[in-house]
Amino acid sequence: MRLSAVSLPVRWLVLPTGITIETEDEGTNCGEIISRVVDILKHTPLQAIANNTMFQAPVSEPSVSAVYDCFERMQLPSNVSIKTKGVAFAVMHGDTQFNLSVFLSDDAVLIGTNAHTPLPAPAPEKAAAVARSFFEHRSFAKRMLADLFRAEFAG
Repeated sequence: MRLSAVSLPVRWLVLPTGITIETEDEGTNCGEIISRVVDILKHTPLQAIANNTMFQAPVSEPSVSAVYDCFERMQLPSNVSIKTKGVAFAVMHGDTQFNLSVFLSDDAVLIGTNAHTPLPAPAPEKAAAVARSFFEHRSFAKRMLADLFRAEFAG
């Protein structure tokens, strides 16, 4: 079930396998909203909490050139060409796995970060605390991207 309204700061996607909320508003704390749901649904067996952030920039942004440069350094055989420029990898930070996906088009770069934290069952207090780490996870992802690409990203 998908739920959205002009008056709501987020869009909800509720499935039997999970609850997702989305927003384009950088100031909305999705983690705080989910933590309230977790507080109410204390007996729901959760396996993990994931905080996701998308960063997007047009190629005209100075920071994007750093991402493109990484791909330009790739040495390919002369009889092949890159169809899609993208890379995905994961790093561990404490008990949270940060999954990063970088995709490039002719006019933009899109970077997705996913901070995935497994939960011991049952652990409603830990689940709420991890959900509340949304801004912390987003900040860590931005610092990691800045270190990787030597560039700053909004998001």
